[in-house]
Amino acid sequence: MRDVPPIAFGSKMGPLPTPALCGQSWEGFDVWWEDAVAGMHGVEFAIPFPSRISPEDQDAVTRRNVDWLSGHGLLRTGEMTERYLTMGLAEFAMRLYPTAVGPRLDMALDTLAWAVFVNDQLDGELGGDPQQVAGVVRELIAITAGPLGRSHGAGHPLVAAWADVWARQCAGMSEEWRRRAAGHWRLWFSGAIALAADRARGGAQPLHDHLQVRRAWIGAGAFSDLVEAAGGFEVPEELWDSVQWQGIQEACGDCLGMLNDVFSLAVDESTGRLHNTVVLLRRERGMSRGEAVAEVVEMARAAIDRWQRLQLDLPAVYEAFSLSAEQRRAAELFLGGIGTMVRANYDWYRHSGRYAPEFHRDGPAYAAALPSMAEAVDGSA
Repeated sequence: MRDVPPIAFGSKMGPLPTPALCGQSWEGFDVWWEDAVAGMHGVEFAIPFPSRISPEDQDAVTRRNVDWLSGHGLLRTGEMTERYLTMGLAEFAMRLYPTAVGPRLDMALDTLAWAVFVNDQLDGELGGDPQQVAGVVRELIAITAGPLGRSHGAGHPLVAAWADVWARQCAGMSEEWRRRAAGHWRLWFSGAIALAADRARGGAQPLHDHLQVRRAWIGAGAFSDLVEAAGGFEVPEELWDSVQWQGIQEACGDCLGMLNDVFSLAVDESTGRLHNTVVLLRRERGMSRGEAVAEVVEMARAAIDRWQRLQLDLPAVYEAFSLSAEQRRAAELFLGGIGTMVRANYDWYRHSGRYAPEFHRDGPAYAAALPSMAEAVDGSA
């Protein structure tokens, strides 16, 4: 493999990579991208959590997910479906939630797929208009606050799909869990507004502020809640009031954000996205690309070290909070689940077709036929 040169980013660091800078052709750009992605895929993180997978049949899980997406009008052609399947989301969900089977696994995968569609809409033209994003977010938040099962069939397909997966997430869960999960989704939605505001201003926030937004937009809280919903159990709600438990959740989010920033770096560099820790380290500290990547790997290691130190204090927290043996088992099951979730992300990033050059050449083509979610604001389809 050839050395991948440092990538200039933004007006202060030089032009963004384009086909014109890579041999005057898309073929040259593909060569550059393949080297850049291969370079990132060779980056190793010290992830101490085991790799696990659901015993479900992956082909059957995939078929059910494609049927659900097609039924909601999110996959409209064979070409869209083929491109969507290159991401490998079914296997990803099976690794994220390895104890889940049947309808619970389907719910988790459908939620994951929905979030990917929304993410790619917000990375497009819509994501540069904070007012339009706020309007979309208002529609989604209203669903988490309203009665479960309410029909949203006349709105945008992604709004109707969200109403469906939200109701399925909540099925069998307590009102306390629902309030917490709704809050974590609101945090994710508000992160979209923050990113859109930065794009409208033409620049990302300073690194420290960026990391706060990063924790929200990576969705660690919302997808950690699915460890419970997919596994059919609940963590004692009072644990969320402990500094140790909250610190572990923050460390999990930091680790997930650092993984994403390294493995999506080639995409972010080539498309001019500002919200990447590697890019911001280069801008603020004058680091080379390799130095910045190494620093992000170190940040992930420090987050895991912090997580493990805090976890050592949990037996005393359990005792202070008078948790029963059953409640303690639920807490430990959750901790194992979020560790597996981090490992699943690491494994998926290194193998998913989502980071192949053709996937982003013309934008996320699997969703190209969908109307903008901005139409959800005025209720048009």
